[in-house]
Amino acid sequence: MMSGAVIGGHLTHVIVFGSWGLVVTLFLIWPTKARYPKGTQGASDNASGVRPAGNSWIQAASLGLMAAAIVHFAVTPEHFAQSWLYGAFFLCAASVQVIVAVLLLVRPARQLLTAVAAGSICIVALWVVSRVVGVPVGPDNGATEPFGTLDVLATIAELVTATSCIVAVLVHRFQAGWRWSLWSLAMRLALLATIVGTPLMTAVSKRG
Repeated sequence: MMSGAVIGGHLTHVIVFGSWGLVVTLFLIWPTKARYPKGTQGASDNASGVRPAGNSWIQAASLGLMAAAIVHFAVTPEHFAQSWLYGAFFLCAASVQVIVAVLLLVRPARQLLTAVAAGSICIVALWVVSRVVGVPVGPDNGATEPFGTLDVLATIAELVTATSCIVAVLVHRFQAGWRWSLWSLAMRLALLATIVGTPLMTAVSKRG
C-alpha cells in the first residue's frame, strides 16, 4: 500500500507539471490557420469565416475524455494496490481515452462519436452501480465504493463527453477541429481549464 501511495504521488506530480509544459506547447505550435483542399466544403466555410457546425461539440467531447483520462491515470496506482484487475482496468481506460480524444480531433466520424458516447455512458453506469449496488467484479465484489471528489469529477467529464458526442452526431456536419483557428474563445478557455485545472484539482484532492 505504501509503495502504491508513493508511486501515485510521483505520478500526480508528473501529470501536474507535465500539463503546464503541454499547455504552453499547444499555444506555441498549434497551427493558427486552417488549410483545406480547394473545392472542399471546409475551404468555403473557412473563406467565409463560418466555422463548421460541429467543431465545438467535438472539441468538448475530446476535452471531456482528456479530463477523465487524467483522473483515471492519477488513481491507477492505488487501484493496482487493491487488485491488478482494478489497476489494469483504469490504466486501459485512461490510455484508450487519450487515444480516442486525439482521434476525435483529427478524424471525427459519426461511428466513432456514437461509440464514444456509448462507452462513456457505460463507464458512468458502472460508476453508479459501484456506488449504489456494489462493485460487480474483483476482490471487492459486492462492496459499495464511497463518493469522492475525483470520481465525481471524472463522471462529470464522462457526461460532458457523451452529451457532446450525441449533439455532434445530431448536427450532421462536422470537420476535424484540431487546428487552433477552429477553437472559439470559450473552447480555448475550456482547453486551458482541462489541461491545467484538472491535474491541479486531482493533486489537491489526493493530498486531502
